Amino acid sequence: MVKIFYGVNGQGLGHTMRSMPILEHLSKKHDLRIFASGRAGKYLKKYYNIHHINHYKIVYVNNKVSSILTFLRGFVHSPILWIYNTKVGFYMIKDRPSLAISDFEPATVWWANILGVPLVNIDNQHTIVGTEIDLPKKEKRSYLFLKAVIKFLVPHADRYISTTFFFNKKTKKNLDLVPPILRKEILELKPKNGNHILVYQTSRSNKRLIPTLKGIDEKFIVYGLGKDRIDGNIEFKRRNELSFYNDLSSCKAVITNGGFTLIGEALYLGKPVFSNVIGGQFEQIVNGYYIDKLGYGIMRIRISKKEVENFINNLEVYRKNIRLYKKEDNTLLFNIIDEIISKLE
Repeated sequence: MVKIFYGVNGQGLGHTMRSMPILEHLSKKHDLRIFASGRAGKYLKKYYNIHHINHYKIVYVNNKVSSILTFLRGFVHSPILWIYNTKVGFYMIKDRPSLAISDFEPATVWWANILGVPLVNIDNQHTIVGTEIDLPKKEKRSYLFLKAVIKFLVPHADRYISTTFFFNKKTKKNLDLVPPILRKEILELKPKNGNHILVYQTSRSNKRLIPTLKGIDEKFIVYGLGKDRIDGNIEFKRRNELSFYNDLSSCKAVITNGGFTLIGEALYLGKPVFSNVIGGQFEQIVNGYYIDKLGYGIMRIRISKKEVENFINNLEVYRKNIRLYKKEDNTLLFNIIDEIISKLE
């Protein structure tokens, strides 16, 4: 048995959903102390004893990241955040963990670096900065900016594990690429193509989305935009795991941002993806770009009735391409983590 500190980023729920299978795997044999911020903390406390920490928050305006407001908010809150998150360092000194694992959670990373605790960082961001990605030249500046942000949040790890659906040539030696990390609830689903399109939003700032969907002769089930209600051809639902998984399994396609977790789940279930990426969030642009490039769906920064209708008319083409996508469970990931831990025991 090894004592492990595990940190989960609380920006959205993608990091949380990705961490759940790993936490379930590790908790069977090892002593875990979990640190989580934001929505991750609220979710994980239903299953584990956790320590709440704080995190940098992204500010969205009209379905676009506001770099200025995000920077100003981070600048104002940084002193409070640093003071609040010293609890991670306190417990590391007190409990002396053998290993720290971070799902892109900077406080865990920083304190592990400061105190010399071996660190494994799990994310999808290092697929972008640790492989030979193919992107238009106009995105070079955005790439360099994201690279600097990632280096600030994760200055060093002994091992990087990055989850991806596009396996490019690696440029980072201590990087392992693994397929999308999937919860057992997803792995156990029996997908079928129903008559609705599932829509998921992490931000309420996309003002064009709902008016656009109202003008299309399709049924849409929307998560992430408030309380349960029906408005014409759109059914709004609160986030409920059982309901969400059932709707995802039985939908004929998915409209989402460019967040990695749902894209990975959709591809595993054979669902074409319309990636309406959040402007200014380069990570999402990369995910959407590869959805488009590999023929699994399309990526657009601005949604329109014409684009959605074109997407719907080409669903069978996307499904044919997705059939070539290699579906895998979490075996490779667990083997890598177990191998790392075995060297510490």
